[in-house]
Amino acid sequence: MASIPLLIEDELERLSAPTQIDSFGGSSVNRAFITVAQEVVGLLKQSHPFQTDSINRTEMIMIRASDPEYRQVMEIEPLTARELEVLQLIVEGHNNPTIAGRLHITMGTVKTHVRNILKKLYVSDRTQAAIRALRSGLVR
Repeated sequence: MASIPLLIEDELERLSAPTQIDSFGGSSVNRAFITVAQEVVGLLKQSHPFQTDSINRTEMIMIRASDPEYRQVMEIEPLTARELEVLQLIVEGHNNPTIAGRLHITMGTVKTHVRNILKKLYVSDRTQAAIRALRSGLVR
């Protein structure tokens, strides 16, 4: 499990807006998530009341994250050691030529690793891969 810091209230207010819910497709899953998140924030406020509104708006809450679906994906198609190295460099913000130089591999090999990483993590771009990797604790 990885700990994920979230600025809960600001994000929750933004996500709860009707236009934002609709932009997420307005699905029952998204609405259910927002409802649960609102309940969690309410319970947190009751059990840990904050001293001022300014603290309330910036309070960082650590949530234990463990996505069963994601764990299942990683069990079915785990990343190789080399893919994890490439993913770490992606998270650090390096482009393909830099990754190739650091790992002493060709650009074509980097592109193959990136393509495999995206496929295995079920994401469509490097940014999403980096976010998923950080949230899941695959890389630091």
